[in-house]
Amino acid sequence: MKWDRFTSYLGIFLLLTISVVLLSISCTDAQQRVGSVQLVIDSQSRLNSRTILPDGTNPMDVVSMLINGVGPGEKTFELSSSNINQVVIDNLLIGNWSFTVTALNDEGNALAIGEITTFVREQNNTVSVDLDTLVGEGTLSLALSWNPEQTSKNLELLVTITDETDDEMILEPNDFTNVNKIAGSATFEKTLAAGYYTISILIKEQDEIISGCTDTVRIIDETTSSGTIVLVIGAVVDGFKFTITDSTLMPIDGTITCTPEEPVSGEGFSITFEPTLYDGITEDDISCQWYCDGQEIIDGTSLSLETITKGGSYRYDIIVSHADGQSIGSKSITVSAPTEIGVIIEEQ
Repeated sequence: MKWDRFTSYLGIFLLLTISVVLLSISCTDAQQRVGSVQLVIDSQSRLNSRTILPDGTNPMDVVSMLINGVGPGEKTFELSSSNINQVVIDNLLIGNWSFTVTALNDEGNALAIGEITTFVREQNNTVSVDLDTLVGEGTLSLALSWNPEQTSKNLELLVTITDETDDEMILEPNDFTNVNKIAGSATFEKTLAAGYYTISILIKEQDEIISGCTDTVRIIDETTSSGTIVLVIGAVVDGFKFTITDSTLMPIDGTITCTPEEPVSGEGFSITFEPTLYDGITEDDISCQWYCDGQEIIDGTSLSLETITKGGSYRYDIIVSHADGQSIGSKSITVSAPTEIGVIIEEQ
């Protein structure tokens, strides 16, 4: 009875151990023993759509899996499955196997792959495979346009492509298939490795940014990701003031001061807007946003702006609005910090 009880305890211990640890099993039977493995595939973690997507009908949808395996004695297999979540593979030799899973879209283009090595035993095995590696290369094709009445033949078009590791690629003039400054259009195509990218586009006139945008793109294997971008030129000349009013409140007005009055290139300075408050209106009733040369300044939402200037002239605008949207106003100031001459501050 003691021996039977010991045997029972030993059996329970062995069953628990087998369920947690992958055991190396030597096959001594005349016939090779086989097991099966069930693959649980995570096909969505790297396939979220972005702004500029590959061409085609649902190009990011996984419709099938291509599974390759290499096992004991260099045994191999390849199978295709329309089940994109779980696949059961039978008649595998007991031992170590390496599996490669490739996600395919409806066109048969590879979207991502995942790899795993595991020990296959006689009992059912369940392992997870993450599709965490993007594969192949595709083409980015963009058509750009802008209002040629707001640009000259001296405009400069700058396009920067940044991958997920923050490596930048700046397009050269010969990368563009066509630039027509008279018509206000440009096109380009670029072959890129599969993945996500950030596209930054700027239009400059005499080193001044007059328009730009930032977008994202997804590249997949053997597919073109195409889009059309209209660049709106919103910059204005110094001295132009745009005020929006309504019939209930006067436009918000005020004064801008710069401290110090003569900023030094490379050093910090502050710009403060002091609103002219009417009866019944307090500073808590208004909100604001600062801009530099037409570009929104992150965290520039208070009446005082702390910043650092570089040599040259820069226009700072503040847009001030009433909390209930009944009134809005703008004010601007040009800050100049020449390296060899005095500083000029002109209130607009």
